Amino acid sequence: HYLEHAGAEILCMALHPGRTLVASGDAGARASVHVWDTRTLATEAVLAGGQRDGIGAIAFTPDGSLLACADLSPQHTIALWNWRAATLLSLTRGGAGAVLGLVFSPKDSSMVSFGQRHVRFWSRPLVGSGGGGGGWSARKGAFGAAGAQTVLCAAFVPSTAALLTGTSRGMLLEWTGHTVSRAVRLHSQWPIFAIAISAEGVAVGGRGGRLLVWPAGSTPMDPQLAKPVDLAQLATGLTDEYGRLRCLLTGDAPCVRALAFARGTLLLVTRAGELWQLGGAAPQCRLLLQGHCALRAPSAHEHGGGARSELWALAAHPQRAELFVTAGDDCTVRVWDAAACAMQCMRRVRAAPQCAAFSPDGTLLAVGGADGTTLLLEPDSLTELPIRPSAPHAGEVTALAFTPDSALLAVGYADGSVEVHSAFAERGAREPLRLLGAHVGAARSLDWSEDGSLLQSCCEGMVLAWWDVEGGGERIIDAEQVSDVEWATWTAPVGWPVVGILPQLSDGTDVHGVSRSNGRHLVATADDFGKLNLFAYPSAVAGSACRVGAAHAGHVSNVCWSCDDSRLFSTGGADMTVLQWRVGRTNNRLDPIDM
Repeated sequence: HYLEHAGAEILCMALHPGRTLVASGDAGARASVHVWDTRTLATEAVLAGGQRDGIGAIAFTPDGSLLACADLSPQHTIALWNWRAATLLSLTRGGAGAVLGLVFSPKDSSMVSFGQRHVRFWSRPLVGSGGGGGGWSARKGAFGAAGAQTVLCAAFVPSTAALLTGTSRGMLLEWTGHTVSRAVRLHSQWPIFAIAISAEGVAVGGRGGRLLVWPAGSTPMDPQLAKPVDLAQLATGLTDEYGRLRCLLTGDAPCVRALAFARGTLLLVTRAGELWQLGGAAPQCRLLLQGHCALRAPSAHEHGGGARSELWALAAHPQRAELFVTAGDDCTVRVWDAAACAMQCMRRVRAAPQCAAFSPDGTLLAVGGADGTTLLLEPDSLTELPIRPSAPHAGEVTALAFTPDSALLAVGYADGSVEVHSAFAERGAREPLRLLGAHVGAARSLDWSEDGSLLQSCCEGMVLAWWDVEGGGERIIDAEQVSDVEWATWTAPVGWPVVGILPQLSDGTDVHGVSRSNGRHLVATADDFGKLNLFAYPSAVAGSACRVGAAHAGHVSNVCWSCDDSRLFSTGGADMTVLQWRVGRTNNRLDPIDM
């Protein structure tokens, strides 16, 4: 992993013509671009100055000596850098509309910027790798009869230096000079997001699951010469052993957001964050990479109409160190194989999951949803079991925990209430034990005692409460009565064993996840600042020292240990990434592992 962006969100990337260096642009008030080596992960250059609000587009010149980047400020500033010397050659406004991309002509030093209802052709007569002067001059492209449109992608045809652009109206435009010379509508209502051009041909894709591929030597302006690829049909063949789709469709078919030819195959990235590979010696469709994605929740009552799109649910298998589960606002539950760095299976659910927990015997997986329901699934296949431990609740499920013997399941809700259910109760079983008046804020963590007789709960107000479940659910008021209790797990951000995990002046709300190791000598926390923190356990002294790992962009929503403590798993809230970390045996150093 390249980690030098210091937790900032990565908005764009560009590959150097030499194909070993990458430029990546980040978000933030002081936007920066890093040029780094993909083989060694060494930073070659950091370019910052004159641009703000994030870098939205990057492109190298054909010889790789210069780098252009456009920011997201209201001025839509475009900068040109001699990146090896870290010298800013020019800085100019990109126009009134947002700049969505940049591309250089393969035959001269001209550049094209495109975006919101515009295409601009830029020339700079005195361009050289030594950083010579000369300012940009721009000419706005004329759409002609096609009409002004938002341009979402662009690429030059190397053999003719003709420019092709794809638009939000589903049109492919060919430009001669600064004017559209030909226009063809490829999609009647869906935008074109991606164009890939190489010696192997031309590929165009977008919404609607329709991908068009022209063989080398043919003109992409003639749809009759294209080979259509029905991605919706291909998706039906990507199933697991239980017949469920392995890919996540954002509609009736995958939406293509990026394309690239690579060694006789075509790579595509979908809106669902999946990397597909088409073709090869034995023509086939393969899923190379999968992950959670930002999708609107299916029902209006969830998260204020689907405004939030985050990843919070995380649980590690209690007996198999390589398996763990994540679930998020894309309404999917996913089982991951940490050793293979791959998704094992996926299940779509009706309501966005907020939390998950394995039974200690490994036979059940509980998933709590935003609609107040708790599902029980078979962990390996994610098959729903004919067991419904609880009726739908008015508030979303925010915390889950099984007793050490797997017999009982505690469920915490957003309204602060906590219920205890029989984990194997059939539908229509007796009413659960309700711990009335548990909390005034949402329950955020639940932990059982080793013998399963006591339950510890913590709410968003950082109030810790204890319950005598075996004695009928009475609340224990005197903390001294539980001072010597051995807790099977510890996930609460407050309590004497974790006094030292909170930052100075923290009220605890900036710590989103807490997980004690199974060996009970370490405790990990996930915080609001994109950090994973590793403390000794117990950590009973305020301001205790810790090891820090950083790889997420934005807040880290959750953390948990593998059953053998060889790995830590973490989830990013807004970035929806899933990471696994290796913990050093001697120095407790945190190193991210590929996932």
